[in-house]
Amino acid sequence: VISVAGCFRGTPELGTVTGTITLDGKPLAGAEVIFQPTGGSPSVATTDGAGHYELEYARDKPGAIVGSHTVRISTQTTTTDESGNEIQVPQRVPQKYNFRSALRREVKPGGNQFDFKLESEPETEEPPDAEPEGEQSDKPETKTDETADEPSEAEKPDGDEPEAKQP
Repeated sequence: VISVAGCFRGTPELGTVTGTITLDGKPLAGAEVIFQPTGGSPSVATTDGAGHYELEYARDKPGAIVGSHTVRISTQTTTTDESGNEIQVPQRVPQKYNFRSALRREVKPGGNQFDFKLESEPETEEPPDAEPEGEQSDKPETKTDETADEPSEAEKPDGDEPEAKQP
């Protein structure tokens, strides 16, 4: 079955797509935004200083193909300085929004606005043994774990054992 709805001489049906992207609550300037449909060519935009973008399907054709898209947002690129030297711009956006993106959006005919509020991943995580040490350092060194099954001084009938110090 072939569907011809919305075809305009080889150009698929497009919906305009605009929005704003923030990273940790701040506008994300200079980010490349790619909407990749399940079938067809992607639409691309670059965010401005306020984090705003407007997708282009092709030169002078704003929008994106109507349908489901995987969205990728990236700041990693190569640019050229005034002297003609290539400069690598580092990635500031976590992989879950670009290389391994789980972002999905459904583009409808007409106008679409998709804002993305991205969050950085924690820079470092504490090693697995850091928490138990922190818990142990809050308590004085005692043998409570080894003597937990022994009766307390009050429970002992003759009190032969020395009294435990109370914290």
